[in-house]
This record gives sequence, C-alpha cells and structure tokens, in this order.
Amino acid sequence: MRTRSIKPEFWSDEKLAKLSREARLTYIGLWSVSDDYGVTKGHPAWLRSQLFPYDDDLKLSQVKNWITEIEKNGMIVMFTHSNETYYFIRHFGDHQKVDHPSKARNPQPPEYILAKLSRETRVETETETETETETDSCVEPSANAEPPRPKPAPFITLPLNDKTEYPIYYGMIKEWKNLFPKVDIEQELREIRAWNISHTTQRKTKTGIMKHITGWLAKEQDKGGRNGAGNQTGGILKA
Repeated sequence: MRTRSIKPEFWSDEKLAKLSREARLTYIGLWSVSDDYGVTKGHPAWLRSQLFPYDDDLKLSQVKNWITEIEKNGMIVMFTHSNETYYFIRHFGDHQKVDHPSKARNPQPPEYILAKLSRETRVETETETETETETDSCVEPSANAEPPRPKPAPFITLPLNDKTEYPIYYGMIKEWKNLFPKVDIEQELREIRAWNISHTTQRKTKTGIMKHITGWLAKEQDKGGRNGAGNQTGGILKA
C-alpha cells in the first residue's frame, strides 16, 4: 500500500460533512487500500479486514451501511469485473497527488461509467456557474461595486455534426485528470478538436460527444498516455 495524505480542507468540506463520522473514516480508509488510480476492491468482508482488523465486534452489515452511505453521496461508484466488485473513488485526485503512479492493481471502470461521470461533471460545472451568476445578479450594486463576473470561458470547443461547438470547461478537465492520470488531457483535447475538424462526416452529436472523448482518453490511458512511457502515436491518428 502507498502512503496517503489528508488535506486540512477535508474536515471543513460541507459535502463530506453529510456523511456520518464512521462513513468519513471509511472513506479515508478507501484511499489507503485503493491503487494509484482510485480503484479498490469492494467486497465488504475484505474492506472490513483491511480497514478495521482489530474491531472484532464490528458487524459486516455496518461496513455495508457505511459504504452505501458514501456511494449514495456520489463519492464512489461501484462496478464489477470478472464477477468481482470494485469501487472507483470519484474525486481521488482531489484528495491525493500521485506524481509517479504505479502499475494499476485493479481494473479500470467501464467506459460507460467514465462517460456518465463526465456528463455529471459537466452538468455540475454548468450548474455551479449558473448559480454564481444568479447570485451575483441578485446583489444590488453599489456605487463602488465591482462589475459582475463573466461566465468562465471554456478551455476549448469541439465541433459537432450540427455545426455547433461543444464547450469543454476546466471542471470537466479536472475530472478527466482524475480518471486518466497518465494522459495529458489538454493536449488530447486539442488532438480531438483537430480530428473532428478534418473528419467532418464523422463528427458526433451533442449526446454522443462525451462517449467520443472518454473513449479516446481511455485508449490513450491504456497505451501509457502522453504523460507515461507507453505512448507510440499521437491522438490525431485515432478514430
């Protein structure tokens, strides 16, 4: 296992405060038993043996309840591989900085889960931006008040099949960095844009663009990525 750290901000995070004390401790424990990509084995009996080895009175049902609590709050996502249960720690990269990730011990979440998480992150980012804008507009300006903050500009836009541009915001990039730590996300997004500019008949719809992006990034992650040692070709060659 690798040494993990706990940032001071963890204790004042209002989202984490929704968890019970035991669930918060379990959540921290998941970091310590996960690999460097935020994936851990998920069988409750195994987790109890790893996180609470000396608590003989701890019932398996209690561990299950804490895991369910964490999952319901959107902090972990369950998936199965070869009939075994695993959990992906969604914001693992926000809590842990891994400069030189080791070889993955556990399977990567399926592509459909990665695509779903990317969509959810996009919605969350847009909702937070709209909330900030609405809050700013509700404040009555004074003579010395600063002008309202403009809506954040996207990092890049991707052309769609209807000739519109799909914006990619920095919040989405942050999530992808958690999901694909070996990949230079910003550069791959530039490659994706270049590919779509030159492949006009193969551009995606608004509902299909996320699958296109996560599929591309997953392939780059499997090869070792631009941040890793296994990259052989640029993303421009990928369909």
